[in-house]
Amino acid sequence: RDHVIVQAADGTYAVRQGDWKLIEHADAPKLEYRNKKKAAQAEKKKKSAPQHDELFNLTIDPAEAKDVFTGNEDTAAKLKKLLKEARDRSYTRPGAAQ
Repeated sequence: RDHVIVQAADGTYAVRQGDWKLIEHADAPKLEYRNKKKAAQAEKKKKSAPQHDELFNLTIDPAEAKDVFTGNEDTAAKLKKLLKEARDRSYTRPGAAQ
């Protein structure tokens, strides 16, 4: 496929397609923790993270230093749709649907 989806241990999803990478913060699915300490750490991290999705052009900003969501809303929406569709199918990795 033409995109890659990753999920961090704290439940944050990101999707990369071509030069673009979207990190999902807004309307992200909730992750249930069995360990209360890990849950508290994740909640603290989530509160300090941006409350909106972030978009980066990795060709000109490989360090992901400048969020370019504003001005590129169409690209962000396209990537968010890819991510949502993958989760709706219940898999985010190639071959997982087999």
